[in-house]
Amino acid sequence: MSAAHSEDWSSYARGSHLLLVHCAALDSTTPSAFSRLEASIGTDLARLLVFALVGRQRRRGSSVP
Repeated sequence: MSAAHSEDWSSYARGSHLLLVHCAALDSTTPSAFSRLEASIGTDLARLLVFALVGRQRRRGSSVP
């Protein structure tokens, strides 16, 4: 195995480990951002704001199908 290949693998392994550590730290009981916004400003205004932001993205075009 070449030194460059070994370094690539080491970085990949480290990155994978860090990703798993961060994912494990997530709290699944935390309310979603939309739920928190809705609780703060009410359902109607939260929907208006979120849909306005989503509409802007769609008009610009998205790289995600």
